[in-house]
Amino acid sequence: MKYRVLEVLFGLVFLVGLYLFAHDTVADQLAWSIRMLYEHPALCAEMGAAGAERAKAFSVEHYYAEFVRIVRDMTENGGAQ
Repeated sequence: MKYRVLEVLFGLVFLVGLYLFAHDTVADQLAWSIRMLYEHPALCAEMGAAGAERAKAFSVEHYYAEFVRIVRDMTENGGAQ
């Protein structure tokens, strides 16, 4: 369920970005984006899958691995890559 919410949110953010240039208010933009996802379930599913994949970059495991990599890099060569 948590990932489904993230998928929808990523989709909404993307669609609002597309819509920014055509409408004046945030409420209009958000309403258009929600309606777009509702009326196009295939697009919703595609964007949801992309959002779920993107969300993996924000996992605890990913952050831990990056932290360990940075600490190792700092201790082995002073941070130079």
